[in-house]
Amino acid sequence: MALTLPLLALLALADPKVQARDHAKKAGVAYNLGHYDEAATEYEAAYRLIQDPVLLYNIGQSHRLAGHPEKALAAYKGFLRTAEATDPNRAAVETRVGELERQLADRNAPPPEPKPPLPLTQMPEAPKFSTLSTNVYEPPLKPEAETPSRFRTTAGAGITWGTRDTGGAVSYQLFGRMRDTGQRLYEIGYFKRPIYPMFPTHQFAALYGSFRAPAGWSVEAGGLGAQSELFAGGGYHREIFDLGARIERIKSTELCGSNETVVYFVPEGRLKIPASTRLTILGYAGYRGKLQSCEFSPSMATLDLSARLTITDALAADGGVGHYALFDHGSGDADPVWPSRTNGAEQVHIGGRYAIGKIALIAEYRLITYARGTHLLTLSAEFRSTPDAP
Repeated sequence: MALTLPLLALLALADPKVQARDHAKKAGVAYNLGHYDEAATEYEAAYRLIQDPVLLYNIGQSHRLAGHPEKALAAYKGFLRTAEATDPNRAAVETRVGELERQLADRNAPPPEPKPPLPLTQMPEAPKFSTLSTNVYEPPLKPEAETPSRFRTTAGAGITWGTRDTGGAVSYQLFGRMRDTGQRLYEIGYFKRPIYPMFPTHQFAALYGSFRAPAGWSVEAGGLGAQSELFAGGGYHREIFDLGARIERIKSTELCGSNETVVYFVPEGRLKIPASTRLTILGYAGYRGKLQSCEFSPSMATLDLSARLTITDALAADGGVGHYALFDHGSGDADPVWPSRTNGAEQVHIGGRYAIGKIALIAEYRLITYARGTHLLTLSAEFRSTPDAP
């Protein structure tokens, strides 16, 4: 314990913020005493440790009052280059810069011709003096991690054409997403998508909303679909994985007729593993298990493994393979709607993403080897308020 306290004291003294604060305090004392050269030296020492625009302002004030207009002008211009556009001292500094530039121009100009003295009756009145505020203060110590100062939003839309030998269908999604200054993420939207990807005409639709906390947990819920669809769930999200589960209530006239419903329990997980600075491995596993079923509605397991390659900052490509497995088909007649009711289907997909400023364009093609083949083509676009919006 006797050695720990001196060591902590030495570490505190070595902290640039602590040293800068000490120099700023000494500078303030010297400034208040009228020792402007000393104040300028101490403020400059503080600025070498912490590059805060406030210190440049104080350096300019000190040099100006010490009679060093060139140094004051350089410090003021440094302040204007580095301070925020909304800094309250900016207007005053711009005025000072103009005054100093005129002062230096007048000093370098040739002396005017002497004029004869005025008669006593024409002498001007004595000038009236006013005081100028120096507005000297210590630089604020910024927190280690700065909190974002603005909301960031994204709006997007996508459409998918799904076809197979017995017909096809169109599905889509519209959404709006916002991350607030506390890093909370909100999303609202509407989607219409296949219940089973190998058969696009069986669809599930809902108006939904979701919330994700900075700690990683999330909740979601939706409803008001065309066939009284409902769902609710939650999850937990980290940088390299997502885990979640939800309950879905679906009333599909194609599957069950007009009065029956299907209830699914859907656990799922995702992996996002950076293999290098440009290559990311992506994995997905999910299970749609029926809790309540109509005459024929199978459960389904989904596995997917893919990779994403970042080609440039604007362009990325991805592709992968996967498998759909059907279980618990029930007693319904699968033929010809479900030609492969005793097994599943493989799938392969390729896609790409291209960003143009705040706009991102995404495309994906998926081929599912079910029956004589199912084809899914998805095109979507996202519009961001800032490039780092969610």
